[in-house]
Amino acid sequence: MHISRSAQEFLEAKFDYLVVGGGNAGFPLAVRLAENPDVKVGILEAGPIPVEDVRFTQPRYTEGTAKNPAYDWCFASVPQKHAGGRQIPLPRGKGLAGSTMLNFMAWDRASQVEYDSWSLLSNKEGAWNWETLLPYFKEV
Repeated sequence: MHISRSAQEFLEAKFDYLVVGGGNAGFPLAVRLAENPDVKVGILEAGPIPVEDVRFTQPRYTEGTAKNPAYDWCFASVPQKHAGGRQIPLPRGKGLAGSTMLNFMAWDRASQVEYDSWSLLSNKEGAWNWETLLPYFKEV
């Protein structure tokens, strides 16, 4: 894997696929595409690559990421009528890993019932459900 360290280097590269967003949806997609050695995949993500920042690699240093414009888009809701007019913070990550970088190194898989409910939205054979997704969960 090669990480472009400059915008110019990235712009000069030739990709077969360009994935916009390097969070917990875009990055696994890019990895799957790149399993073919003949395919070159680019990932475009705003913000830093936090691989050497202890705030993202060690759970005890997670303070300072949410509400920090270097790592968070700092979105907020509109004033909420039933919350006394308060605006509710909506942290969204800005960097490689997307909003996952603000989740303080925690991840929780949904229940089988939740994944099986997806298949109710489709009559297609092989729709996403617990059984079709479980092999991919076990890969990580």
